[in-house]
Amino acid sequence: MSEDDVPLEDQIADPEDIVQSRRLNSIFDIRDEIRQHRKTILMESYSNHGVSRFQALSGYRTLANNYLMELQPLLMKFEPGEELLNDHDLGHAVIVPNYQVVSSNSHGMGPEVEIQHRDGTSRVQEKPEAKQVELTGLESIWNTPDPLQAEFNLMQYDNINKTTNRQPIVITDQFSVNTTDKFIRSMNMFLSEIGFELEPDEDEDPAQMSL
Repeated sequence: MSEDDVPLEDQIADPEDIVQSRRLNSIFDIRDEIRQHRKTILMESYSNHGVSRFQALSGYRTLANNYLMELQPLLMKFEPGEELLNDHDLGHAVIVPNYQVVSSNSHGMGPEVEIQHRDGTSRVQEKPEAKQVELTGLESIWNTPDPLQAEFNLMQYDNINKTTNRQPIVITDQFSVNTTDKFIRSMNMFLSEIGFELEPDEDEDPAQMSL
């Protein structure tokens, strides 16, 4: 019997080779998805796919999650990988309330602001400031709530009682492109450091995987 007649599974001496081969295929598949998804976000063509920007950002974060799941066994084999998983400083994710100034008011509190939140919209008497969530280690992409969530105590005017007091408003947000990029870039740099070179895309646009 020639080698060509031997089933592929019999030609592989170590079953772990099969696992590694499949993992490599998964890594390349996910990288292709990441590249295309990121282009869609940057070109703001997500509406052509029937999704909102928030959904597109959620999808991008999910792809980074999947990428990390495939790379985790490699990361755990090397000391730099363990540091990346648990201790590497990835900065902050920012929760930015979506609001617009709609009018001036006569309550002595500055402009009236309409803010969008998970329960609809509310009018408040101050511009909300962004909040930050610390990101430490690649595993923080798993451990940080998805979507991001924060409570803002904002001044609201009560038309009935003619009083102004602080009311809690819960805002949900998603990782920005730049935040998710940090995770992907760190994983790519790790692969490069251990000699796992991945072919760069021909396009040198920063949207490509040579982040």
